[in-house]
Amino acid sequence: MIFTLRQLQEKAIEQHQELFVVFVDFPKAFDTVDRVTLWKVLMEFGCPQHFINIIKGFHEDMIGRVAAAGNISGAFSICHGVKQGCVLAPTLFRLYLSAVQQNMTDGLSKGVFIKTRSDGKLFNLARLRTNTKVREVCVRELLFADNPASITNNQSDMQEIVDRFSADADLFGLQINSAKTELLYQPKPGKATQEKEITIKGERLTQSNTFTYLGSTISSNNSADVEVSKRVQAACKSFGALSKRLWSRHEIKLTTKMEIYRTLVMPSLLYATETLTLYSRHIEKLGSIQMNHLRQVMNIKWQDRVANVQVLQRAGTPSIESMVTASKLRWAGHVRRMPEHRLPKMVFYGELSEGKRQQGSQILRYKDTLKRSLGKSKHRC
Repeated sequence: MIFTLRQLQEKAIEQHQELFVVFVDFPKAFDTVDRVTLWKVLMEFGCPQHFINIIKGFHEDMIGRVAAAGNISGAFSICHGVKQGCVLAPTLFRLYLSAVQQNMTDGLSKGVFIKTRSDGKLFNLARLRTNTKVREVCVRELLFADNPASITNNQSDMQEIVDRFSADADLFGLQINSAKTELLYQPKPGKATQEKEITIKGERLTQSNTFTYLGSTISSNNSADVEVSKRVQAACKSFGALSKRLWSRHEIKLTTKMEIYRTLVMPSLLYATETLTLYSRHIEKLGSIQMNHLRQVMNIKWQDRVANVQVLQRAGTPSIESMVTASKLRWAGHVRRMPEHRLPKMVFYGELSEGKRQQGSQILRYKDTLKRSLGKSKHRC
């Protein structure tokens, strides 16, 4: 979903369109699911009755107790919600929320319309001008567990979507937390950001220029600057937490330190970077942090005059640029192999139904960085 949202942002900028995104928050989402309605939803989605009975058995006769200050309360029954910590809970809630979305979108033709066609070359936009094989798809929501996001190109359309979503959520027993539900507005290129009013039950939503969605920072200008800075902060925090216990202890082998570094620090530094459109300055910033960390791990001072290439060789690890390129190519291959109905693939191989590109060269796009990487490996896209 992070990739899909970033692609919609990028294509809106490329085709000079506005974009409105509302990130919806449900307080205690898993605990407020109405179980009777959930069983009906599972039946509507085609789950066999014996399977539903098994799921029911996991939730019937649930009791709870409260432990506080060394005391334990009496038992009480738990009649709502899915089981916290259960591996089925996210899937059950996702199905439940999908039913809310289906009920909301019945007869609703609002959202971001894209034209898509996945055969042919990615850069050959002429494939989207034909009268055959091109599909038009409406994207109005992004769903992941209890983190839905509504999206459209128009303020009035967004207000209508939010109103219907709120009303249908109430029907299913879900309450939207308007205090934590936020609006992100992306203006047309060259236009200043404006305050836009979207309300839920009369309460105006907070408008933000950045929002942390599924652990990745989404910016209203689709820039990677803020996200790269947060990746650096997260990696430095993870690295610093182990400074005295691990990195500065000479009796621990370098191979052990590097395994821990690759396992605990690098994921913080490179999380979701395969979805970003990165400039050389971003790669340099990420690379400088990696090099700083490796030199501390191996106790290499600047006076030692050891080149960065040698540091990487001693550590037995590739450069940041190589790792980002590899993860991006791996992700692109994953998207390419997706079924035709998958949203990331439809958006990646499509364009907005409305809007025109500027004449001349375009701003750097995700597929431009992908083409550059493929060119180095002598592949075609």
